Amino acid sequence: MRIKNFILFNVAIMFVCSCNNNSDVIEKTSEGTVPLNFTATVGEMQASRVGTQDDKIELGQRVWMWIDNADDGTKHIGAWQHASDGAYKLNPIPYITKYFPAGNRPVDIYAVHGNFFVTPDSNKPDTIAHSVYTNQISSSNYLVSDLLWVADLNHQAKDSIKLKFRHMLSKIEICFKPEGMITDAMLVGATAKLLDMQKDVKLCLVDGGGVTYGSATDIDIPFNTIPAASTSWSSATYGEVVVPPQKITNRNLIQVDLADGKQLYYRPDSTFTFEAGKVYRFNMLVKPSIQLPPRPGDDWEYEDENTKFRLEPEYLIPRVSDWNYDDKYMKWTYRNLPERVGEWAIDDLDKHAYKWDSIQIATGQQISHEW
Repeated sequence: MRIKNFILFNVAIMFVCSCNNNSDVIEKTSEGTVPLNFTATVGEMQASRVGTQDDKIELGQRVWMWIDNADDGTKHIGAWQHASDGAYKLNPIPYITKYFPAGNRPVDIYAVHGNFFVTPDSNKPDTIAHSVYTNQISSSNYLVSDLLWVADLNHQAKDSIKLKFRHMLSKIEICFKPEGMITDAMLVGATAKLLDMQKDVKLCLVDGGGVTYGSATDIDIPFNTIPAASTSWSSATYGEVVVPPQKITNRNLIQVDLADGKQLYYRPDSTFTFEAGKVYRFNMLVKPSIQLPPRPGDDWEYEDENTKFRLEPEYLIPRVSDWNYDDKYMKWTYRNLPERVGEWAIDDLDKHAYKWDSIQIATGQQISHEW
């Protein structure tokens, strides 16, 4: 009986040990080289933020990687595509295992998720050209518009590879609420858009610095509402949209088209900037315009078609929070874009206190920012 119990005890120990295997256990090949396997988070693992792709890359989203030899910067693996399993793991496409360099020398890993394409196994480019979709009502367009980047340098073969991506663009969250004589029914079938936004960026693969460029375009966004009877915004579901960092100056920002054809606009009272890696939340009230009493002798019209509506934020400036896991300065250059303009001249770029060396933009010219 003791022999049987001893055997059962050993079987149990073997089962427990096998269940404790995890991604931190690195198995070498018979040649002694370590395979390259990746997990990926957006910020810290198991983050508590609420939102789309806020702590992990969503199922099926693609990531491109370039892997260099850390000792001399030469190419080890060219453009290598992976897909997220939706649970923090990245799987190669096609599913082929690749390894650290001979002798398990350390590597530099550069990885990007976004709306672009490169040739498999191509050399690491200086910059990636990414564009957000002009219609982000669908979740698929929103996800691909979300530009993620990480550089993991001098990674040792003894360490498991946990890539911690950063959101490189700006996220805007908007919810609408009827107020006053505006009813819930009046907002049924309404649509919303951001006006005159730049949608194109260039991202430096090595240091994550970026440039926003291109002409103005409108971006369709989800139209989400809460009932007029709501006493707070705690139950609100926000429409999400990703835009490149840019400055908003003295122009209409949001347009709402009601089902009956009425158009409403929101123009910020002051200039503000959508910064890289930040979330901007707008609680927007849909309200009737205040009409002054008629002067003596003036006609006073009561027809419904003369009723004016407007968009007004609950507070003067949007609530701003970090989209990433820390408030880290992110190098970015953007242009001050007025409404409905054509192509920009190269000297319209804003200057910041960092250097961006010789980046090619749409015109094919070069720009350089001095310290």
